[in-house]
Amino acid sequence: MYTHQKFRKVQAQFRGKVNCINRSTNSALGYSVYAVVEQISNPTFNKFTVIYDSVAAQVKCQCSLFE
Repeated sequence: MYTHQKFRKVQAQFRGKVNCINRSTNSALGYSVYAVVEQISNPTFNKFTVIYDSVAAQVKCQCSLFE
């Protein structure tokens, strides 16, 4: 169940992703690997590797927040 507080938290996270840049770095055998860079502030960036398995329709991120 979503509360107003939870909605605002998700909304803030979604808006924060506007500062993300993604690039496909490799694709083979149904897997696509993406390098995602999130700009936190001018000199500060977070870098993540995201793997998409098109056969199993699964996405995995090195941060493990979506598993």
